[in-house]
Amino acid sequence: MCAYNVRKNRSVDHEPASGAQRAGNRLRELGIWAVGIGAMYLVYWLARRFLF
Repeated sequence: MCAYNVRKNRSVDHEPASGAQRAGNRLRELGIWAVGIGAMYLVYWLARRFLF
């Protein structure tokens, strides 16, 4: 439906984030990356410690 609206209205359905909201989104994204990398390292560490 979103592609239909863009073709019909020639614009996106929402206004992109800007200012403080954009910075908050960036911080949240960086936090998600950090948690993901930390979880992968934890799995690596556990595997090295208990399997090898």
